[in-house]
Amino acid sequence: MGFMWWIYALLAGVSLAGYLLSTGLSRTDAKVLSLYRGMGAMVVFGPLAFFVTMPEDVHFYVLSGIAGFVVLILDFLMFRAAQDYGAGTVGRLTPISIAFIFLGWVVYDSAYRDLMVAWPLWQSGAVVLCLVGGIVSLSAMRHDPIARSAIKVSLVIALLGAFIDAASKVALDYGSLPEIGLAYMAATGVAAGITSAVSYIFLMPQVTIRDIFSPSAMIGGALLLLSLAGLILFKMYAMRDVANPSYVVALICTAPLWITLYHKVTKTPDPTDLRAGFAFVICMVGLVLFSDSSISAGL
Repeated sequence: MGFMWWIYALLAGVSLAGYLLSTGLSRTDAKVLSLYRGMGAMVVFGPLAFFVTMPEDVHFYVLSGIAGFVVLILDFLMFRAAQDYGAGTVGRLTPISIAFIFLGWVVYDSAYRDLMVAWPLWQSGAVVLCLVGGIVSLSAMRHDPIARSAIKVSLVIALLGAFIDAASKVALDYGSLPEIGLAYMAATGVAAGITSAVSYIFLMPQVTIRDIFSPSAMIGGALLLLSLAGLILFKMYAMRDVANPSYVVALICTAPLWITLYHKVTKTPDPTDLRAGFAFVICMVGLVLFSDSSISAGL
């Protein structure tokens, strides 16, 4: 195992924090930011298709097209939520998707269910404890007026995010890393760009060219794309070198910690239940680690 993977994973977590902060602190309309996200992804990632061998299976492109469409909806909802409730609140709720991925994979993958049967009692108990702890933490957050409102939209965001992560896992089966990862980035980037262009033409008549190219929009869009590129790049390098991908996901989940640190340094108010929020993050990180069947094999 390369010793650099954990640095890349932490940098991916910092990039995710920057992604949320750049939208939460921006005064630019979430619709404009979603245009930058979609069109920018096509411009930055689309050309990768000319430098890698793209898969021949049409199912890869159907999956990538759907994922590119869904990710644009997901990010628009995330942008708006970060602006309405704060990057910290959204960051601490983002790991809800981990629970959805776990439960969805249990239903979808019979081989994974067979592995679960062979788990030692301590591992099964740890998974159940993490799920129960996550539910208790969410219940505690519901007493916070801001978090209570954010939880509702975060559930939708988490469902969409779980689909994207599952689609990514399936898409990577059509080739070998890192080439298939670059191909997937190119295909989803083009799909997101096309979706963004169609949305602008038919669904955003009130968004003007002046809005898109205002100084605040251009700065916000640049920070957004920079953070997105960092997240994808660092995550890919971390996944390449690590023996267990769950470790990478767990370190990326440190994003709420970096957001809170930024708030502390800049003295930015974050009037939500930090204790319940971080308890939820810890439970979801535990779920990532304990639900990986290789953990018991290594002990």
